[in-house]
Amino acid sequence: MLPIGLVLLALTGVGPLLAWRKSTFTTFRTQFLWPITLGLVVAGALVALGVRVWTSGICFALCGFVFGTIGQEFWRGARVRQSHTGTDVLTAMIGLVSKNKRRYGGYIVTLASS
Repeated sequence: MLPIGLVLLALTGVGPLLAWRKSTFTTFRTQFLWPITLGLVVAGALVALGVRVWTSGICFALCGFVFGTIGQEFWRGARVRQSHTGTDVLTAMIGLVSKNKRRYGGYIVTLASS
């Protein structure tokens, strides 16, 4: 079950970043830069802390990837809303979540499941 669980965790982070019929290599690179970086930082921190169980290290690195993905989606959405409304980032994020409760609620559930 371990390989299937790790693949599902990776797909949890990949899913929100794939645009329907609009995915190109350039968009992959820009979309996945920060989440992959965060996952690698988490993996490096685990190695530096002495975690030697590779399965838990991969799991935590993938959780960092998922957190990076969802955090990036919230940040980008808030920045777009901020540019349209002229408010600060926190107010823009609250407005973003209140306008798209289904989408951003799903992101919160995704974070909780990872």
